[in-house]
Order: sequence, then C-alpha cells, then structure tokens
Amino acid sequence: MTKTATFFGTVGFMTVAALTVYGTGCSSDDTTADAGTGTSTSAAFKSNCQRCHGAEGAGAGRYPAIPGSKTDSEDKFVAFVRAGSSGTEMSAYSASQISDADLKSDYAFLKSKR
Repeated sequence: MTKTATFFGTVGFMTVAALTVYGTGCSSDDTTADAGTGTSTSAAFKSNCQRCHGAEGAGAGRYPAIPGSKTDSEDKFVAFVRAGSSGTEMSAYSASQISDADLKSDYAFLKSKR
C-alpha cells in the first residue's frame, strides 16, 4: 500500500469517526431530539436566543430572564418574540425564523426552569 493510500484511508476513517461522534450539523429547522416535549430548546432558540438569554433562559446583565414579566404566558411569549422590543437589542422573529411549534416548546422548557 502506498503512503497516499494509507493517508487517505486514515483521513477517511477519521472523518467517518468524527461525523459519528459529532454529527453533521443542523439545518434551520433541525431541533433537539426532545423538541416538542418541553424538555429542551429548539435549534432555532440555540442559534437566535441562547447567546443573549443563556441555554436555560436565565439571562445575564442587560438580557432578561425568559419567560419574564412581559412573557408570563405562552401567548404573550410568542407575541413578544414575533414583535420584538423597540429600543432594545431584541429583534422581531418571523415564523420562518422560529416556528410557532418551536416557540411553544421553548416556552414550556424555559418555564420549567423558573
């Protein structure tokens, strides 16, 4: 076997091993295995909300905990995320960015942490 064949064989094995362990990434509509059950947050939450509000929505500094006083019901939470908050860093998110199903699941998970 040549050195080139051995190298590519090793690289190929390492690539397959890495994809098995770490996965192949996620698409915009990919959610965690437990999404919909309120036992984890959606991939949309992780990519859009977590960086400010934290993995469990606890908030920090100028970023409030969620759900909070303005979002103390599922309907208010969904409406607030859709509208955003003018004068703050909280952008409005459309249903194409975060689905209603993901928002409801995220709300259930975040509420369970309060």
